[in-house]
Amino acid sequence: MSGSNSGYFYLPIEHWSPRYDENFFTVKVKGKEKLTNQPRSIPKVLLGGITKRNHPAVYYRIEVYSQQKMHICLRRYSHFEWLHHRFLSSSSELLSLFPPKTCPCQIQNEEFLQNRQEELKEYILDVLSRPNYAGHDAMHEFLELDSFQEE
Repeated sequence: MSGSNSGYFYLPIEHWSPRYDENFFTVKVKGKEKLTNQPRSIPKVLLGGITKRNHPAVYYRIEVYSQQKMHICLRRYSHFEWLHHRFLSSSSELLSLFPPKTCPCQIQNEEFLQNRQEELKEYILDVLSRPNYAGHDAMHEFLELDSFQEE
């Protein structure tokens, strides 16, 4: 797979320990937030040239752990979609089924948002469990893994 950087290794939360060095990480998808303004912490590469949105959007909270450190990534569905497309463009391996987009008439009630959160959680955990995907450049950008090295 092109775009791989073998410097990081994902471990499922049940196998991860803060004693591992900074090359090991784990993630938890821990809820969602509806925000009117886009968080400033979103990496520019995920925005696709869009720098400001002033309408409500749902952001899924991803906690990333490495050693004794943790940071939070807030990601929209479109950011997960960006990640999925980056994987598809660099590998012929069949990936997990990506949750479909909603149509404009779809009511995004709490049940829908909870189901979508669970689908995105299953997707990201499945992809991370596959060889080479945790070390992929797109995953580094999506999870901001290099922020652990900068601290």
